[in-house]
Amino acid sequence: MIATLLFSMVINILLFVGPVYMLQVYDRVLSTRSLSTLFVVSVAAVAVVCLSGLIDFARSRILVRVGVSFDQQLSHAVFDKVVAAELQNAKGGSWQNLRDLDALREFVTGSALITLFDAPWSPLFILLCFLFHPIIGFVALVGAIIIVGLAVLNETLVTRRLKRAYSITHEAQTFANFALRNKEVVHALGMRGAVKNRWRGMHNDALGWQSVASDHGGTILAISKGVRATLQLAILGVGAMLAIEREISPGTMIAASILMGRALQPIEAAVGQWRLFVSARDAYGRLKELFAATPAAPPAMRLPDPEGHLRLRDVSIKPPGAEKPTVENVSFDVRPGEIVAIIGPVASGKTTLLRGIVGIWETCQGTVSIDGAALDQWDPERLGTFIGYLPQDVELFGGTVAENIARLGPIDEEAVVQAAKAAGIHGMIAGLPGGYDANVGMGGTGLSGGQRQAVALARALYRNPRLIVLDEPNSNLDHNGDVNLMNALQAARANGAAVVVSTHRLPLLQCVDRIVVMMNGRLQSYGPRNDILAQLGKAPAAPATPNVLPQAS
Repeated sequence: MIATLLFSMVINILLFVGPVYMLQVYDRVLSTRSLSTLFVVSVAAVAVVCLSGLIDFARSRILVRVGVSFDQQLSHAVFDKVVAAELQNAKGGSWQNLRDLDALREFVTGSALITLFDAPWSPLFILLCFLFHPIIGFVALVGAIIIVGLAVLNETLVTRRLKRAYSITHEAQTFANFALRNKEVVHALGMRGAVKNRWRGMHNDALGWQSVASDHGGTILAISKGVRATLQLAILGVGAMLAIEREISPGTMIAASILMGRALQPIEAAVGQWRLFVSARDAYGRLKELFAATPAAPPAMRLPDPEGHLRLRDVSIKPPGAEKPTVENVSFDVRPGEIVAIIGPVASGKTTLLRGIVGIWETCQGTVSIDGAALDQWDPERLGTFIGYLPQDVELFGGTVAENIARLGPIDEEAVVQAAKAAGIHGMIAGLPGGYDANVGMGGTGLSGGQRQAVALARALYRNPRLIVLDEPNSNLDHNGDVNLMNALQAARANGAAVVVSTHRLPLLQCVDRIVVMMNGRLQSYGPRNDILAQLGKAPAAPATPNVLPQAS
C-alpha cells in the first residue's frame, strides 16, 4: 500500500505536464512560431505521459496483488470466525461476512481506492490555481467546496437507505436459502406461492430502499457533473477576462482550466463511487464486529491423546438466543468401554445436552471434561479427530461417499472401508454407481434418508474415535439398520470407546450399559439399564421387534 501511495504521488506530479505543455505552446511556441521548440516540448510531454501510463499500469497490478495478499491473510481467520459465530448465533447469516471479505478485496483492487489516493492531491492543484491568480484560485476553491458539500449530502441521503436495503436483502437471502433447503416440504404442501410471496415482499421492500438511494445518488452525481462543467466554463471566462486585462497570459488561462479540472476530478469521482466507499466501510465494520464478537482463544497446550472418559458436573446449557438454560444441573460419567443412552420425551433437552458434550454449545454453568480436562483446554480441531458425532439432522457435504466418511480430509482408504464395515454399509456403498467414488450431492441429496444417516454413522466411526456421540442415530433406519447400529455400538465398546446415544426406540437399549432419563431439561434418573427400565415399567425389547420408547414420566 505504501508503494501504491508513492506511485500515486508520482502520477499526480506528472499530471502537471498538461498545464506546463499548454503554457509553453501558448506563451512560447505561438509567439515565436518555432517548430523546433514545439517538437522538443511535444516529445518531452509525450515521454512524460507514457511514463505516467506505465506507472499507472504498475500501480494497478500492485493493487491486484495487494488484494490477493489481503484475502490470503484474512480468509482463513474470517472463515473460522464465521463458523464460530454461526455456532453462537441462533439466527445464523454470518456467512455474509465471507461476502464482506470479497467486498473489501474488490475495494482494495478497484478504482475507488485509486480515487482515495488521488483525492489528497486536489488541494495542491487548487493552491497552484491561486498562484496563477487569486480569482482563479477562488473559483476553483468554491467549486471544490460545492462538490465536497454534495458528497456530504450524498452520505446523509444515501447511506442510511443503503444500510436498510442491505439489511432487508440479507433477510430475504436467508429466507430464500432456508426455503430452498426445505424444497421438498415447499413442493409437497403447496407452499411455493406463499413462500414466493413472502420472499417477494422482502425483496420488493429492499428494492424500494435501493431505488430511493440510487435516485438520490444519481441526482447528486448529475448535479456534481453539472457543477464541474459550469466551473470549467467559469474558469475559462474568468481567465479570458484576466487575459484581456493583461493580468495573465492566454497560456495561463488554459493551464488554469486544466489544473482546476485535475483538482475537481478526484472529488467528483468520489461522489460517483460513494456507494463503493459506503459498502467497503460497512463491510469493514461488520468484519470488525465479527472479530470482536468471537475473540481468538489462546492456543491450548497439547494434551495426550484422549482415552474418552467423559464427565459432566452440574452442567447447564443455554442455546444461542435463548433467555434461560434448557438443560440444568446435569451430572453423569461415561467411561471408556461403556455405552450410555439418553432417553426422554420430546423437548426434554437430549439434543441440547449432546451438543454441549461435543462443544457445539458452550455451558453456562458446570463443566464438561474429557479425561479430566475441560473442553476449553483442548484444541477443538485436534479433539475433533478423536470424537465421532452424528447429529439428529443429517446433511452430507458435496463430494464422494469416501470423502464424506473421511471428513473431507486426506482419504485413508483402509480406514474408510473399515468405518463403512463397522457401520454395516460396505455392501450398500458397493452397490452404488461408482461405489465409494459415488457423488452424494450437496447435502447428500443423491442418497435416501436412511443411506445418509448410515454414511454419517460411518463418518462418526472413522478411525475409531475415543468418544462417540449419536443423536437419534436410528431415526431413519429399518430393522437391518438397527441391527447394524447395535453391532457398531458393541464393536466400539469392545474397542474401548465411550459411547453416548440418544434414542426413542427400545431395541437400541438392549446393548447399553447405563441410561440417563431427561425430563424438562433436568436429569430425572441415571443408573444401570435394567434398573432404569424397571422404574419405567419396561424390559429391553428384542431387536426383531422395534418399538418406539414411550414418554418417560
